[in-house]
Amino acid sequence: MDFINFAPYILWFISLVFIVVALYVIIMKRPLIINSVWIVIMLFLCFFAQIYSSIEYLIEDPSFIGVIPILAFVGFMIMFFFMMKGYSFYGVNDTDFQDKLIELLNEKNYDNKQGLSTIKIMNQDIETTITIQSWLGVSHLRIKGKGDKALLKSIVGELRKKSFKINYLSPVFYLIIGVLICTMSIFLFLDK
Repeated sequence: MDFINFAPYILWFISLVFIVVALYVIIMKRPLIINSVWIVIMLFLCFFAQIYSSIEYLIEDPSFIGVIPILAFVGFMIMFFFMMKGYSFYGVNDTDFQDKLIELLNEKNYDNKQGLSTIKIMNQDIETTITIQSWLGVSHLRIKGKGDKALLKSIVGELRKKSFKINYLSPVFYLIIGVLICTMSIFLFLDK
């Protein structure tokens, strides 16, 4: 299989995802909340063409140098899989998000302690640490260590019902990136 001919389809799909995420936040005027596993899947798709080419190269000319990119890819995918456990909130104002999260925890009578970017919740003798990472209007909620996954899922379910201040920086950025990648994939279609 000549993977160069398949690359425009992958790029077009990735650009479509960027555009859909951006338009969801802009049109619905609410953040998009997704399981972070989908981000790992997108990363896999982004690098699949290069890894497939490396595997073909390794089959044609076996060498240690041909194994390095494949091992690096597998290592990065494993690392991202463990790093991205949790949920991502796109288009959310970070201070408003943290305030609503603390408000929700207080409403549910969860004993919690707030740190710099973490919130520790004591629930049924299990300490659950939720990390909040905000950048460009994207917040990630994930459990640190051996926390209660059902607790995180219920918190995210309740957060879906709340309204947040929207940070339009990430949706506009995603829209621009999506349009640029889509344009590149169209040029690759036409160049065949």
